Amino acid sequence: MNPLNERFLNPLYRFKFFACVLFCVMAQISVGYGQYYKRFSSVEDALATQAKSSRPIETMVLYGDNVINLSPRISELKDLRGLIIKCKNLKTLPKNFGELNLYSLRIKSDSLIALPKSISKLKNLYRLELNANSLTRLPKGIGKLQKLQRLKIGSNSLRALPKSIGKLQNLKKLILRVDALKKLPKSIGKLQNLKKLILRADALKKLPKSIGKLQNLKKLILRADALKKLPKSIGKLQNLKKLILRADALKKLPKSIGRLPNLEQLVLQVNRLTTLPKSLSQLPKLKKMTLIAHHLRTLPKSIGNFPELEMLELEVNNLVALTPGIGQFKQLKYLKIVNGQFATLPQSIGDLQNLEMLFLLNVPLTTLPKGIGNLKKLRRLQILKSKLTTLPEAIDNLQNLVLLNLSYNQLTRLPESIGNLQNLGNLNLSHNQLTQFPESLSKLSGLGTLNANHNQLTSLPKSIGALKGLVYLQLRYNQLKTLPKSFYKLDLINLYIAHNKFSQEALKAIKEFLPPGATDY
Repeated sequence: MNPLNERFLNPLYRFKFFACVLFCVMAQISVGYGQYYKRFSSVEDALATQAKSSRPIETMVLYGDNVINLSPRISELKDLRGLIIKCKNLKTLPKNFGELNLYSLRIKSDSLIALPKSISKLKNLYRLELNANSLTRLPKGIGKLQKLQRLKIGSNSLRALPKSIGKLQNLKKLILRVDALKKLPKSIGKLQNLKKLILRADALKKLPKSIGKLQNLKKLILRADALKKLPKSIGKLQNLKKLILRADALKKLPKSIGRLPNLEQLVLQVNRLTTLPKSLSQLPKLKKMTLIAHHLRTLPKSIGNFPELEMLELEVNNLVALTPGIGQFKQLKYLKIVNGQFATLPQSIGDLQNLEMLFLLNVPLTTLPKGIGNLKKLRRLQILKSKLTTLPEAIDNLQNLVLLNLSYNQLTRLPESIGNLQNLGNLNLSHNQLTQFPESLSKLSGLGTLNANHNQLTSLPKSIGALKGLVYLQLRYNQLKTLPKSFYKLDLINLYIAHNKFSQEALKAIKEFLPPGATDY
């Protein structure tokens, strides 16, 4: 074997080699960009520093609350390519600002009201970020920035965008956090290279139909609490992969939302929504769906038609039943349900053969279906703040389960079969009504953490000492008076047993058993 190849088999050698390569690359970047983004408190300070140096300033940060009007002398920094301005009291930029040859410009100021017209002369600008809460308008000339690829605007005062924004033919990423914005110009549909649009505009009531012309748009994130309607043209975004929508005033979704053939992730936070369109089930590539709709009472039967769905999150306060169609999600790995009103799960939940995590919070379940034992790949089962009193014996079929959290329920007993969960590492049974554990609990050889705080336990299994992997044990607020002899065979790191009924003699034995600080009393 070649000696060089042989050395590459050594992980330490490979790490040193690639670290060296990375250092060389960063060194080249350092040379190319002078002093990275060196900080200056004024333009004059920067000019004085440049005069003393053999290398021109190419990137810099201008900061300070004392900067109110930017000096026109900034145009003397002929080699400046990247500029960050962090001056909260800055009110104006000089008229000759457009004489700079900037590639990247980022401004953060609470006092800047407008940009000079000359900004349209920054012909090489590819990145523009404006975080200016007092900014009331943008110059029409912004459309002349033909090389601009990234535009980010944050302002509480901007009410409209110029039509010329549609001339930014190379724009790929547009982020607008403009709470006072009431409408978007129709020309936004001309941004044919736009791939990512993030819009936060709480005063926005409607979107222009032209938004459907953004044929290269892949990600649309929209927060507009006053939005009452989505245009039908939303269904024309044929390349859209991610749609996140928060609109509290929206009561209805257009049927065309089901015509997004490449959509992979859908997040809907629409609290006034009462129904979902049947067409929603026609999204063939959907992999992740989050639905937050507090007035929705039912899910369409066809909701199980997503062949590729892997993650489903539902926060639907008034949901009265979980449709049996949920069992049709053959690829589903993650299911989370918060705040439902149903007391049972459909038997079809056992058909989710690829489910790895099931999380239910504040759903008033009284029992679990026997079919729960069919979830062979389930690794995490968490049912919190429900009304479970027992578990089905079939729970022992969940042989891949590593975490079981049943806290804040009404469990009075555990099935003997729970001891067959050989891969279980974390068991949380706090805030229930258990009086004892089954002896089979001692078979959980992989159990590392057991939380049984706030129960009614009067005793522990005699064979509890067989839990060789147990290191973290919580037994606060129970009715324990004594501990079995095998307990002292445990190799605990932390033990929490305060608020029980131990005698002083028992507490003394526990204190001698564990090192200082490893327990409370």
